[in-house]
Amino acid sequence: MTGSDSFASEIREFLEEYGSDAEVRQSIWSGDANTFAWKGVPALTYDRDGFGMHTCHDEQRFLSAWELGRETDLIEAMVRRLADREAFASERKLPGEMEQELQKLFAEY
Repeated sequence: MTGSDSFASEIREFLEEYGSDAEVRQSIWSGDANTFAWKGVPALTYDRDGFGMHTCHDEQRFLSAWELGRETDLIEAMVRRLADREAFASERKLPGEMEQELQKLFAEY
């Protein structure tokens, strides 16, 4: 995820309450969320099982209906929790080191 420590803590708290063993890492990760982060919007990239999205490992043979259902339920619950808030508790600002990483990433394009 890209975002402040408070946003990361908020997501970790949700995952613990939900009973998920998913891990939250604060870093720039190859994914669609970078375009949001580039504009200063904290974002999450969901990565399944460490293979990454949009890579040579992003193949149907690595998925099952059960796994997709489990992941969909988790993401839906997280979105509902965040959407039900009157105000977003976290800053809409990226840590300085993430801004620098994004500048390097987008300078390549």
